[in-house]
Amino acid sequence: MADLWARIQAQKASLLRDLKPRHLLNELLQHGVLDDDEYERVKRAGVTRDSLTVAWDQIDAVPGGSVEVSIFAHGNDQEPVLRGQVGWDQTDVSIGGLRAGTKYDARVRVVSGQLRGPEVIVEAETSERCLYPKYILDITTKNRPHLFGREEDITNLTMILEKDSVCLVSGLSGVGKTAMVKEYVYRNSNNYKAGIVWMTSKEQVNFLFVNVLREVDNRDPIVYDYRDKSFDWAAEYLSKTLLVRFRGKFLFVFDNVETSKHASDMLKIVPDRTVHGVTSHVILLSRRELSLPDLDKLTTFKLHPLSVDAALRLYLSQLQVAPDVDLARADIFWPSYPIVTALGYLPYAIIHYCIEANHGGRYAAGCSEDLLLNSLISVRLDLSGYGQSENPIIDEVRKVQEECPKAYELLAVLSFFDHTTDVPLCVFKGSEPFSWQHPNFKGESYYDMAQCLKKHSLIKVYNRPCGIALNRIVSYSVLHTLDSVSRERFFWTALEISVRAVERLRQLSLTCPHNNDSPDCSDFTKGMFWRVLVQSCMVSQNSIDSGVTVGRCYAVAAGTPLSCYQHKSVSLANPALNISSWPVNLTARSRDDKLLCEYKNEYRWPITPMGNGDGS
Repeated sequence: MADLWARIQAQKASLLRDLKPRHLLNELLQHGVLDDDEYERVKRAGVTRDSLTVAWDQIDAVPGGSVEVSIFAHGNDQEPVLRGQVGWDQTDVSIGGLRAGTKYDARVRVVSGQLRGPEVIVEAETSERCLYPKYILDITTKNRPHLFGREEDITNLTMILEKDSVCLVSGLSGVGKTAMVKEYVYRNSNNYKAGIVWMTSKEQVNFLFVNVLREVDNRDPIVYDYRDKSFDWAAEYLSKTLLVRFRGKFLFVFDNVETSKHASDMLKIVPDRTVHGVTSHVILLSRRELSLPDLDKLTTFKLHPLSVDAALRLYLSQLQVAPDVDLARADIFWPSYPIVTALGYLPYAIIHYCIEANHGGRYAAGCSEDLLLNSLISVRLDLSGYGQSENPIIDEVRKVQEECPKAYELLAVLSFFDHTTDVPLCVFKGSEPFSWQHPNFKGESYYDMAQCLKKHSLIKVYNRPCGIALNRIVSYSVLHTLDSVSRERFFWTALEISVRAVERLRQLSLTCPHNNDSPDCSDFTKGMFWRVLVQSCMVSQNSIDSGVTVGRCYAVAAGTPLSCYQHKSVSLANPALNISSWPVNLTARSRDDKLLCEYKNEYRWPITPMGNGDGS
């Protein structure tokens, strides 16, 4: 488009100022690591409709020099069509602005610093296949995403497209929707002889319109004013033009589709090829599950977070650990498992966590707990790469709140459990005759509520033993939806449930981390109680900010005499809490309203009664 822009600038065509080319590469594409095989593949496949990727072997040059890449019309080496310079240590470059279907020669040479290697000449021909955007095939080939545990998902996507031709891929931001579809494009691009159209926003229809107008219909966009035309008119023009001028199958990928109307509008571009017996394939990428009344059937493919093994291998790959390492090794599993769990098994979050930890992040790589608590990913929760977009996890939480209020309350309670280990489902309701239920959940099925949360990718449910895993990102998102009153109420609900679990687990002799004897159950349930109590500082700070000040609650470390008063956690006590209904005796001090909880490794754990502060 170089000649087009020269004419636009010369004529100062203000009507087309919004057509300034943009760098449209998604940030998710920037994390590929090329091995030798992929490097060779880049040299063979690095061409698109109007750009050329030149890849070369390392040129032995003095550090600090630069390399010039010149593009000549084939057979004419007098004057280059385009020229650019890159650093001496670079081994590939992509140059755009070329004409489709034209053969070019690329010449690479050192222009500053001492030349110690031969001049390199590469011949390549641009392709007619990729319509828009210019770089999609080149970049997909060059920067293949890290894919672990997605082979079955790619197979399912392929089967859906062959059967139904249109597929909606939904899932949380950061779960890897774009990366998976780009891998699908990489593997199946030769099946789409007509071309591949990849659009990341509705506004890009203008760019596609101008490209088709100029390159396909041979019309001048400067003279042919499209701004008076409606979107429906432009979509109909594109559909009919593509239908007439191209033979074979198209692949349309519409990314960032957030509403049903948005999806319906984008589908108007797709030509109806059923008259020729060839049906285009369409992939819609969205954080939400959409319904399209215009389609008889829209198959939704829900992409879930990675499995534990896949998430661990992705995390280890970022640390440059050998891909065939045994995950069962204690020195591999235990340092990695809490991190990938806290990051929700989301590929994008894992990749950026490693980047933040190892490349200029505010926190040292060794301080993983601090990084998880305070990093950009955990606090700001902008996982989508789209800028200041609304947190999509909060969208899912609010949908649960509307669809199933009790499941939302269960999720809010779960968010107060620290997530170093799973929360057993039995802590909420055991078997008869010990089937105590919290009054908030009387008559509700915990399993059904957990399945509702699982459907929205907010928790993982493990069957043996039946446990619930909630990651830190989801926890922060849930807490973001709570006001100060609700936050304190759900904290005390979680605390009471954790205390109730002590008796229930002991009575039911349920499976514990080590074995079923009482001491191990005691340690396990004590740990659960502590996991809730460590969240108390947040409730305390929230209440202080809102001007509510009552007593404080101190927890004393296990095995420590009470006289030492080693305080591990501080929170505001709830004066409305019905302490007498608990299965253990908590005694509030009358003088200063402090609530003391002693941890002791005795059978009577978790809490032994304390005398009142007034001596009574």
